[in-house]
Amino acid sequence: MNPLDKILNWYISNPIQIQEELAFLTGHFHIDETIDFEFTLDEKVEKFKSYLDSTSINNQEIIRRTLFITRLIKFSLSGRDTEEGWMKTYDRHLAIKNIKIKENGSTQILDNFFETYEERKKVWIETSNSWNEFNKNELTDELISNWYFSNIVAG
Repeated sequence: MNPLDKILNWYISNPIQIQEELAFLTGHFHIDETIDFEFTLDEKVEKFKSYLDSTSINNQEIIRRTLFITRLIKFSLSGRDTEEGWMKTYDRHLAIKNIKIKENGSTQILDNFFETYEERKKVWIETSNSWNEFNKNELTDELISNWYFSNIVAG
């Protein structure tokens, strides 16, 4: 199995909420800018999955996408991967809520964040741990390189 297929399998093994949020988060910085412009989360997820589909691309493109997407996911998980990161996020949201209250603005989105904070924190830390373990076991530079060069020799 090539590295991009492995990433796709990891991605779809996550709960749909994580798939949606990862597609949303990565869409802002993705090479395929159309992912960021999709109007629904379902469309973003499908576009993201199609980017990971190696069916019609060559081995060199598989490596390009693998190297890009591994960094993009790591970047997107940053701040969501530790208790400390979540405490900083909590503090930022609290400061924003206080500003909204002073301005008589709506705090509904922030209130939703605080209501789901513990569960979201738990799920994201688990997802980050899963990603890190997956990378350590399946996507080291050596493993990716070995896959690529073994396919050149065999090809």
